[in-house]
Amino acid sequence: IHRAHGGVLFIDEVSTLSLESQQSLLTAIQEKQMPILGRSPGSSGTMVCSEAVPCEFLLIVAGNLDDIEKMHPALRSRLRGYGYEILTNDTIPASATNTSQMVQFIAQEVQRDGRIPHVRTDGIEAILDEAKRRSGSDGTYTARFRELGGLIRIAGDLARQDDAAFIEALHVERAREFARSLEEQLADAPVSLQIQERAS
Repeated sequence: IHRAHGGVLFIDEVSTLSLESQQSLLTAIQEKQMPILGRSPGSSGTMVCSEAVPCEFLLIVAGNLDDIEKMHPALRSRLRGYGYEILTNDTIPASATNTSQMVQFIAQEVQRDGRIPHVRTDGIEAILDEAKRRSGSDGTYTARFRELGGLIRIAGDLARQDDAAFIEALHVERAREFARSLEEQLADAPVSLQIQERAS
């Protein structure tokens, strides 16, 4: 908070902050100053508390829609009252422009990984089909790029195992099995496994 003074404080997954931390954040926003609290590294547990230190910043928080319930009501009220809530779509239209950008995304994921092979045309088409399937509509792509990137990397690892020169559609199809969500895996699990999972 103090390092952000005069700048931007970005908090991802804001709902994972404890209620006490959210209240401290709320205090910092309201009073624009806050003491520095903590333990001295060489002490035997002695708490350090300074005088109030300025901490005026632009606050940007991110989280999932269902995490809003876990936010401190006063903090959310402050954010809504003096700022903006931006809801991003989890799908994008499957337009020519977005298709081109999806292909660029695929290439960037391959380059970012640095170890997996490039994607052949049929592999690109399979990834685009999977992006449509995950969106729930043939006319849109999923905008959950982290999950899609995971699928590309798994397909790349499978291609490397096969000593293939390129990621092909068959690698993407096999990668789908590995990239299923926990909910999807449990839905397909034998009933006995589901009962055992619930019992534990």
